[in-house]
Amino acid sequence: GHPNMRRTKSKPRATVNHIPFSLEDLYQGVTKKYKITRTVNGSERPETVTIDVKPGWKKGTKLTFEGKGDQPPGQLAGDVVFVIDEKPHPHFRREGNDLVYDQDILLAQALCGFAFKIPTLDKRALRIDISEVVTPGY
Repeated sequence: GHPNMRRTKSKPRATVNHIPFSLEDLYQGVTKKYKITRTVNGSERPETVTIDVKPGWKKGTKLTFEGKGDQPPGQLAGDVVFVIDEKPHPHFRREGNDLVYDQDILLAQALCGFAFKIPTLDKRALRIDISEVVTPGY
């Protein structure tokens, strides 16, 4: 080897965990603790990491805990990466920054107008008044 080159320790590949959150948790923010088990020089060590989800986070947001992954002998400790996932919601689906709510209606309602309530993620109910004729895809 070259006399001025230092050997650097390698780092194992990051451990990736997908964790699902409800739309309510992603809207309001939430703090959760997760137990992880890392192998350090051949022995297992349980640890707890805290995930602090900020309001408005989306599916695919990544949190990296550097040095919290496995550490094989003679190597640096790897990272643990948590990827935020989204649980299916009974009323809404997310499209970008929008929440989409589908409402089935009767023909008479589509022609004559109607009102209905949409439950919100923060436990309110929004009253929606429709006075014009509704066509498919409204």
